[in-house]
Order: sequence, then structure tokens, then C-alpha cells
Amino acid sequence: MAKKEVQIGQTTFYLTTFAPREQLRIFGDLQKELLPSIGALLAAAAGKKGTVGGDWDETDLLGAIRSFSSSLDGKGLDAWCGRLIDSERVIYEKAGRDARKLTQSQMDDAFEDFAEILELLFEIIQLNFAGPFVHWLDRSGLGLSARLPNLSDSSPTASSTSS
Repeated sequence: MAKKEVQIGQTTFYLTTFAPREQLRIFGDLQKELLPSIGALLAAAAGKKGTVGGDWDETDLLGAIRSFSSSLDGKGLDAWCGRLIDSERVIYEKAGRDARKLTQSQMDDAFEDFAEILELLFEIIQLNFAGPFVHWLDRSGLGLSARLPNLSDSSPTASSTSS
């Protein structure tokens, strides 16, 4: 299983991937609920059609954001949070304290604000699905890894930081 260390705000997180069968189940639900919206964002990022100098096309980007926003409400985000932040796969450490499993009851201790939770969810999704997802898309002939090299750049054992 791949591991990744991530610094988000004042907290260090140690992530471990889900088992392959669980990844498959989660991926199935992710693609059903989120992929149509994420696909619009990827298309806007990959295509950048109608742009000068590689800037985003504002119309495409706003449409993609609207699509993504309409697919997730508060209950949906909370459900994904509970599903992806598995205390057996996410450990956190804060300022000189011992590392501990991240349980639902310790969320307020681990995070300063909701944006940090969203960032952790992104890191978990990227660790578990970005590489296999890009590989799968490449097999389909779309060639997205060449157009979006940063999507598959994450090294599962590498550290990343964010403040």
C-alpha cells in the first residue's frame, strides 16, 4: 500500500491507500457522483480552447464550476468526508504531540477550517485514484496524462506541503 505525508496548515497527515477492492468500490461511487462535474473541469484545463497565452477560458471555467457545485451539497460533502477519512488510513500529528488516528471526534483538533478538510480529501483522492485513473484514461486513447501532466505526477511516497 502506498503512503504519503502531507502538511496542511499546522498539521501533518500520514495517508495510506485503501485496499484495491475498496478503491474499486469508492472509485465507482466517485465516478458516478463526481466525474461528470470533474470532467468539465478537466476539459476546461486540458482544452483551454479560445485562449491567448494559455489562460483559462472564463466561460468554460465558470460552466465547469457550476456543474461541480450542483453535484455536491453539504450532506454529500459530509458523507464523502466520512467515507474517505478512514481512521485506519489517516494519522495526524500536531505541534509536538504524538501522532494519532484521525477519528470523526478529532476533526476539530486536526483542522483549522473547512478548507483544510477539503484539501485533505483532495490529497486522499489523488493518492488513491489519480495515477490509476490517468492510466485508465490513457488506455482509452484520450491521452490526458500528456495534456495534464500534474495530475499523475504525485509520487505516493513523496511529501507535499501546503499552508
